Amino acid sequence: MARSKRLFYNGGIYHVINRGNRHRNLFLNEEDYEIFLSLFSRYHEPYDFKVISYCLMTNHFHFLIEMGSVSLSLIIDY
Repeated sequence: MARSKRLFYNGGIYHVINRGNRHRNLFLNEEDYEIFLSLFSRYHEPYDFKVISYCLMTNHFHFLIEMGSVSLSLIIDY
């Protein structure tokens, strides 16, 4: 059974997580973390949302995001 559609709320807070395939590492060294954060910062600019906190692990990452006027699906698919 499929899960119900995610509801979007302006000002809602969402926990976003992403893992590497088969739990493989996403980040191999310090430079990978820096590149990821640099790219995230660049793509963050066009959208109205705030990053409350984040955690980058070797094989996955977490973001706690407070949404603005743009839906979470648009941000993730960017």
